[in-house]
Amino acid sequence: MVVVSLIFAVLKMEAAPFYILDEFDHALDGQYRSAIASLLDQLSGQSQFLVTTFKPELVQTVDKAKIFEVCFTNRSSKLVIIDKPRALQIIQDG
Repeated sequence: MVVVSLIFAVLKMEAAPFYILDEFDHALDGQYRSAIASLLDQLSGQSQFLVTTFKPELVQTVDKAKIFEVCFTNRSSKLVIIDKPRALQIIQDG
């Protein structure tokens, strides 16, 4: 939680145009993940966020996000835009 707080403190002072957060929420409980997702949704007007997660709260809470599925076929990766139900199914099937 300390690292997440530090990231958002820096963002409030001087926002970068782009952030990459790779499974930063794995050690947080559902309430904190939902709160952070709401904050990311609010801050997405001033910065872009690329977030990877295996937790449903981030997917359920954000409204403005584009959600991608990474498909790997024939030794090649492909990004496909998906909707929330598909993303939640992927997380559940994990």
